[in-house]
Amino acid sequence: MNSIFAASIFSERLLKTISWTLVHSLWQGLAMALLAAFILLVIRRQKALLRYNLLATLMLIFVAGTMVTAIIEWNFFEYAGRIPNIKYLDALAVPMDILNSAQIAQAQSWFKTNINRLSALFEQNQLILVSVWILILSLKSIKMGLNIWYAFRLRWYKTYQPSLYWRNRLEELSAQIRVNQRVMLLESALVTGPAALGFLKPLILIPVGLLNNLPTEQVEAILLHELAHIRRSDYLVNFIQCLLENVFFFNPGLLWVSKLIRQERENCCDDLAIAAMKNKTVYINALVAFQEYKLHGARYALAFAGQKAPLLDRVKRILNHHNYKTLSIMEKISLLATVLLIGAVTFLSLHNTQAQTTRENRIASFSNVNVSGSGTASSPQIMFLQDVNGKTYSIKRVDKKIQEMYVNGEKLSEDKYAEYEPVIKEIDEQIERDRAQAELDRQQAERDREQAMRDRQQAERDRQHAMRDQEQAKLDRAHADKDRLQAERDREQSIRDRQQAEKDRLQANLDREQAMRDDVQAKRDREQAIKDRAQADRDRLQAEKDRAQAEVDRQQAAKDRIQAEKDRKEAQALLKSIIEEMISDKLVKDKESLNGFRLTEDAFVVNGVKQSQELHTKYLQKFIKRAGYGIYYGSDGTGGGRGYFFSRQD
Repeated sequence: MNSIFAASIFSERLLKTISWTLVHSLWQGLAMALLAAFILLVIRRQKALLRYNLLATLMLIFVAGTMVTAIIEWNFFEYAGRIPNIKYLDALAVPMDILNSAQIAQAQSWFKTNINRLSALFEQNQLILVSVWILILSLKSIKMGLNIWYAFRLRWYKTYQPSLYWRNRLEELSAQIRVNQRVMLLESALVTGPAALGFLKPLILIPVGLLNNLPTEQVEAILLHELAHIRRSDYLVNFIQCLLENVFFFNPGLLWVSKLIRQERENCCDDLAIAAMKNKTVYINALVAFQEYKLHGARYALAFAGQKAPLLDRVKRILNHHNYKTLSIMEKISLLATVLLIGAVTFLSLHNTQAQTTRENRIASFSNVNVSGSGTASSPQIMFLQDVNGKTYSIKRVDKKIQEMYVNGEKLSEDKYAEYEPVIKEIDEQIERDRAQAELDRQQAERDREQAMRDRQQAERDRQHAMRDQEQAKLDRAHADKDRLQAERDREQSIRDRQQAEKDRLQANLDREQAMRDDVQAKRDREQAIKDRAQADRDRLQAEKDRAQAEVDRQQAAKDRIQAEKDRKEAQALLKSIIEEMISDKLVKDKESLNGFRLTEDAFVVNGVKQSQELHTKYLQKFIKRAGYGIYYGSDGTGGGRGYFFSRQD
């Protein structure tokens, strides 16, 4: 079940490669840690740069070794797959005719047996272990991705340009420490300490207020330290370290060496900054002052940039004028425990070898072994052995005790039975292993038979499903034929001509595909019909609205005609009154003698003659009821204003 589930996620080859590569990385990391401790002890008086380079080289060797291990495991799986019943660590078997040492051979046997047990237990649970590793790696990768996003967010969120003086001063310090890239300086409200971000476009973030709250020379010391990080490309190296720590989060050796690299990195940057300043006192004061400032700063931290080395250790290293790097008490205890563990394993191996030296060194290799009987009194166990030299052994045993023994047909006395007990015990152990392996093979064969039965059942289900598909294809086609009666008549004739060929499954699939296309087309037609009905409904609703609006317009037109007729009559009555008034005032003799007039707020003109102000006021008050309106008639009725307009026929 475990292997079936594994095959659904990983290939067995990939699963074994990953699992065994992770296991081997543990002792490789341990070896790297021991070498790192040895380096620290041997070159403790050397510069921090040398220690940093050696520790980084060790980590590169570890990565290369892990990659080589993965390649070997990948190829070993392919090789092991071609050899039946291969055992892990069988490659450690050494021919006896080369070593001629029973102790070495027995040590190999004991070591192989125990390692094979551990490897078998590991392989039984390797899917669980690899799944847990992937889960934790995914969580750590998500966290790292969020930290990277936060680091990029710091570039633009709550950042401020410093004064021109500090931007120019940063360029001078960059040239002084030989940084060839253009470095940007920003103040940030989110960081509590200076941080160098970016590799291609480096950036130095300074907490808001730091430039104003610390003396100039101390700020320059801090900037020199961050510029040293940029010069050394520490951001990229730290990113690679974070990747390795995520992948090998379970490896204490790698985590410890990575911690040492970070400490030595800070020491290297301290040395570069002091060399550029040529003043240790100012640099130490900058470290202390910044620490005091940080205690009162914001609580946000740049999680991705890495942790700084302890302040006290850095100050001591600078003050005492030495580059000593010693191991802490816990580091010494851990390394001592590692050495003791390796020694204990070696001692147990040698002790087990010594316990087995009492065996007969004359044990030969047997080319033929036959065992019959159950070993009870009613059915004694008969064991026939023949070595490579042709010597034969015949043994009769009851309850694993020798009753009779013959060598080359000669019966041995009971006092010589003990000499062959180790040989027989080894044969019993081999028989038990063979039986266990046979039981495993039988169980595997049973599982294979069950799987074959399931495969046959699945094949039968597939065949029945294919037959149902064929019937369904005919039903689908018949349903599609109803939607396209005329087109399907020709196809029905061709179907009847090919009825015998339709027994073949391929033709049924073709028919089903055609029916599916027809069904799709029918669905499209139905959808189009639905759209047409919907459009017709919309048109009907619109027509009803138009009819209702037309009725409203008709009613409004009738009202407008009535109003227009009323207005016309009122206008004619008004015109008649004005003409009668003008005749009365002897402005005109009669209507025929009136060519036109204009009565507005500006003037009163009759037949082109402007009348007096008195007449203008009189007619204006009597006939003009709305301000801004006028009355126009005849040739003077083109005033362009608002009011009543009359022609000569009115």
